[in-house]
Amino acid sequence: ADRLREIVAKVGSDCAFFVEPAPALMRNRGEVLWRLPDAVAAAYRGRRVLLIKPPFGIATADAYGWIAADGAYADEHEAERSLARALPDPAHVVGLGNSLQASVFARHPELARGLNSLRSALGISAVMTGSGSACFALVEGPVDLRKVREVLSAEWGVGVWAELTELA
Repeated sequence: ADRLREIVAKVGSDCAFFVEPAPALMRNRGEVLWRLPDAVAAAYRGRRVLLIKPPFGIATADAYGWIAADGAYADEHEAERSLARALPDPAHVVGLGNSLQASVFARHPELARGLNSLRSALGISAVMTGSGSACFALVEGPVDLRKVREVLSAEWGVGVWAELTELA
């Protein structure tokens, strides 16, 4: 498994997850995994996730360059403490945010506008995943994907992708 992780790290920073697919958090470039405790993983099992992809991308190198230029790196230890407090309750996870998000939103305000419109129109709170531009929201109750796409297309134009999935 260690050798395979070395190989997949050369393929892509976040590919380590696929060596041992289990509920986990990814850190650094995605090559460091924290396997979730069984009780925490159980709290997420079966939760529905709305995945959103704008019709534009964000280069990972750009996102990390922007956060460095902004001096906006989060205190790693405080982030870990916040995460440990929030993880057992899925309702609090989206509120933690993403340390790259502010720097990306500053350069791509349309991304922030789209997520704000989604929250205002449909009550769905989404955050950026990784270095963007993809976003996600944990959702409960019915979700009208047609309306989600309509709201986001008004901000982002044609080519918005949005789908629901379930955590295993």
